[in-house]
Amino acid sequence: MARGVSICSFIWSITVSRRSPSRLLPVPEAIETLALLPDHPPVHFTWRGIRCCVKRADGPERVFGEWWKRDAELIAVRDYFQVEDEASERFWIYRAGDGEDQATGSQRWFLHGIFGCGPPRGQPASPLSAC
Repeated sequence: MARGVSICSFIWSITVSRRSPSRLLPVPEAIETLALLPDHPPVHFTWRGIRCCVKRADGPERVFGEWWKRDAELIAVRDYFQVEDEASERFWIYRAGDGEDQATGSQRWFLHGIFGCGPPRGQPASPLSAC
């Protein structure tokens, strides 16, 4: 461990790097999903015209709005899931809202990031896309 770095910040950096995707999309993209229950991840989702069957999922990790900005932010919710498809590709998706109350968000699903080093699905590989 480097000098001047506390054990807490070292542990935090490891934890965050494992939870956050290596590639964030510039703007989260809407996906079509089928989720069986409000607190469960989707069984499958369609992104850029390709249907992915979810074989593994972790979550939800709930993120609330920034209460200091405005009152509407106070109830805004995003439930994030890490999902893995049958090809072992891993994605970071979220539902805008808590899955039940329309006041917390649109209840629509979005893909926000990709774990791994390859190019985004539907784009050609390039030497610059590697990690």
